[in-house]
Amino acid sequence: MYNTKKVIELMEKAFSNYEDMQQKHFLLAQSALELLEHGKFNIADLTGIDYERQHSFNLLKKSIDTIQQLAIDGNLREPLELYSQKLSLIIERERILQQLMQKLKNKLEERLDVLRVGKKGLAGYRKLIENKQLKYLDRSL
Repeated sequence: MYNTKKVIELMEKAFSNYEDMQQKHFLLAQSALELLEHGKFNIADLTGIDYERQHSFNLLKKSIDTIQQLAIDGNLREPLELYSQKLSLIIERERILQQLMQKLKNKLEERLDVLRVGKKGLAGYRKLIENKQLKYLDRSL
């Protein structure tokens, strides 16, 4: 049998943890977009996001599963509406975060395309140099 008070505490902690994670990832994504615009973006700034998201999700899911069982048993009715509202807000923030991450992904793909064009250009010059078709030009004279 579950201790209702402990389950509510666990649920509050899980929601708080998930909301904090969302806020952190939203700020990281915004910052990454700004840094990308100025050419100072480092992909390492986004490491750990997947792990944090999975951890927060698992904690929230476990809490929801537990509270659902309490509701089925009839031991918990009042907080369910509040948790349903909180969950709706979390889902809405996830949509916003997903849009922001998609925007970041699109910007990164644009940058990658520019780098690919530059790489092809350099490869072309390299071939000219190797075939001795392009000579070094000394402009210091």
